Amino acid sequence: MAPAAVEAGRNGTFLWLDRILLVLVAVTMFSMMAVVFVDVVGRYFFNSPLPGGFEIVEFLMPLAIFTALPLVTRDGDHITASLFEHLIRGTFKRVINEIILGFNVVVLCFVAYRMWVEGIKLGAADKISGFLEWPYAPMAYAIAVLAALTAVVQLIVMLQPLFGARRR
Repeated sequence: MAPAAVEAGRNGTFLWLDRILLVLVAVTMFSMMAVVFVDVVGRYFFNSPLPGGFEIVEFLMPLAIFTALPLVTRDGDHITASLFEHLIRGTFKRVINEIILGFNVVVLCFVAYRMWVEGIKLGAADKISGFLEWPYAPMAYAIAVLAALTAVVQLIVMLQPLFGARRR
């Protein structure tokens, strides 16, 4: 990937992917909020909770997390604890950061692989949720794909300085 490609990616080439992920995150978060609202109102005012409400949230939560993860990774907006950051400076700090980014890529690839394998197992066993009887395999595959996408994003972020691009 040439420096121009890295800069183009930051300036809008992948804008469509950002928009798709942002819409998915927004719809997922709104859906979770609506389900919980309807469930609570039904439970406390009408003594009738939303049937399967817990399972719906159970399916939406990992989707929200793993759909937002590529965006958070791209922007470097992860929650961090800077306990020893003041002690590490200069080249050593850059080396440590690259090692951490590389480790993150490996972990995300491992998560993607294991979730794909889990999806195969869940599909073969026809595992379904208890009340709504929704299959678990599609969610495992979705998490695997989103984790792999995040790994690619993390790799691009990691390699940006090699091509002269600055990290966000």
